[in-house]
Amino acid sequence: MRDHIQDQWAPLAHIPEIADNTRPVGAPTWIDLVDVRRLTAYRVLSAYRENTRRYWLPDAMWTGDFRKRGEEFVVGDPQAANYREYGDAALLVDTARALLLGDDQVITLPDDAPEQVKTWLTEWAVKERLNQKLLEGEENSIGDGDGVYVLGWSTTKQRPTLRVYDPGFYFPDTLTVVPGWDDDEFAPIVHVAWEWTDNDGKDWIRRQTWQLTRLETSVSAPWGGTRAWTCLYRQVDYDASERLPNTTVYSPELTRTPHRRVLTGDPDGDGWVDMAIDFIPVVHVPNDAATKRTFGTSLLTRIAQILDDIGNTDTDLAAASQTAAPALVTTGVPAGGLTGGPGEQWGLPADATAGFLDTSKNLTALREFDKDLLDRLATNSRLALALLGRVQPNDVPSGYALQLGFQPARSLLREMRTVRDEKYPLILRFAMRIAQAAGILPAGATPSATIELGTSMPSDLPAAIDTVKDLLPVHGISTGTAVKVLVAAGLPIDDAQAEVDAIKTEWFDQAVKLVEATGNAAAAAQMLGIQPATTGTEATE
Repeated sequence: MRDHIQDQWAPLAHIPEIADNTRPVGAPTWIDLVDVRRLTAYRVLSAYRENTRRYWLPDAMWTGDFRKRGEEFVVGDPQAANYREYGDAALLVDTARALLLGDDQVITLPDDAPEQVKTWLTEWAVKERLNQKLLEGEENSIGDGDGVYVLGWSTTKQRPTLRVYDPGFYFPDTLTVVPGWDDDEFAPIVHVAWEWTDNDGKDWIRRQTWQLTRLETSVSAPWGGTRAWTCLYRQVDYDASERLPNTTVYSPELTRTPHRRVLTGDPDGDGWVDMAIDFIPVVHVPNDAATKRTFGTSLLTRIAQILDDIGNTDTDLAAASQTAAPALVTTGVPAGGLTGGPGEQWGLPADATAGFLDTSKNLTALREFDKDLLDRLATNSRLALALLGRVQPNDVPSGYALQLGFQPARSLLREMRTVRDEKYPLILRFAMRIAQAAGILPAGATPSATIELGTSMPSDLPAAIDTVKDLLPVHGISTGTAVKVLVAAGLPIDDAQAEVDAIKTEWFDQAVKLVEATGNAAAAAQMLGIQPATTGTEATE
């Protein structure tokens, strides 16, 4: 058996940089070797989505192709330069993201939440472009396996800010021991760091750090109760050329004091700022459940080799299309001896022959193989062919068959939303608590705000209507369930509960009119789905 690392990035081991687990060329030396594999996987997965996978092909495919032309050998284009990529990986990520987020994203709060909080949170989401940042962040979560959202306080805007970061900048410190901290699910220190070059060509390492520190004495928290911890934050630029030996992103300092620029707090001090909160305002959203492992798994990881096979087949198809036209084959005639335009008659020497060689069958075979690969891609990614636009509406035998085809996608959707149901509310809670700490929102218990994701699965609306028509009159389902069925099927109902209330009001009005017109209370009761009233005499008979 060949030694290898078995983790969530193991399916990418056919790529040399992942298989060797060595530091790839160009990787900053301040990144710990433990993180090199993860960051390399992010770069590879990003290359799939951005149609640049060819730059990760083996070096041998980038050498010149020596071909004989006449009596001389010439260098042709490298094999990798002709590699075809048509956006299949990006389509998968975009489809999964649309499936996950649904038609709309709506912030919901409990009915008893203060109106001031409801108004503020709604306005904050608009100002911070929350929906757009969810779209941006989910490209990373689904495509790379991890998404990172960071909240902070803007003194200029006087509100919490929300930023989306590349997961390659995210470094949770799970090894440094913080006295008193015993929650192994959340790191007490988190870094967001990257390398950049200024206008003078000088390289810097910018590192933002959040660190939880135990207070000597508990203090009251504006969201209720007390807090025994506080979050310290600072941002520093380190001169990359002056990095101390053997330091990594997790080291307390990367350079000596003269070679760093403190960007927060007192420029002459250590830069630490007390945020007056007892949590780290960094929300990590893995694509799948990652309770045993820190990081998530990309949608593309397990189908990477299928994507490569599709790329190779598309490359072969492009080359085959150049030779698919029938070629003239002759015997007894010098090469190039037959020239002329369409319809021209040729005179051949005695015993000479001519005919056309049909190579189009090779092209047809490649197209069929490509189709099989695309079908397998849809199956193994759990994204139905119809979701990827590969099924025409008239090819679907029935709405029931369509729903069966969506079952794997429903399972994928349920798993992804299970993770987001825990993570998305943290974004809203952190924003409200930062605002409370700054005095923008009043003190008091922080309401449990959530982000309701809209429907996204295609459905058979006529079948849903027939189901409701059959079950509702015989009380097989409640009015509320019937409305939910219609909403899920795509009927334009904005508020399900309001729709139920409106239906009940209409039914009651109709029942009253029925009694007034006919005097038949039993018929009205049957319309409302309740038992008719009985008199005392009837009850004793």
